[in-house]
Amino acid sequence: MSLWNKLAGGLRALVHPRETEDDMDAELRAFIDASVENKMSAGVSEADARRAARVEMGSVEAVKENIRAAGWESTYAIPFGSSPRPRSSLPSW
Repeated sequence: MSLWNKLAGGLRALVHPRETEDDMDAELRAFIDASVENKMSAGVSEADARRAARVEMGSVEAVKENIRAAGWESTYAIPFGSSPRPRSSLPSW
């Protein structure tokens, strides 16, 4: 994702937080539904497939918090030493 897209997404989240939250909810529901379908096609019952999909994903609120944190941190934290990349790959300025 380009810097421009990250900035635009971050600004959208600030200006329209409810829409951003709704988008995250829809995306997480789609992930769970796809996982459930995949498990059901392997012969697992719907209840067991849904339970397993939720366990694999983990806490919905924790996932949302990780998504929120990753948006701005990955854009601005690089020069300040909290980058996921090794320090050797950071600019030396």
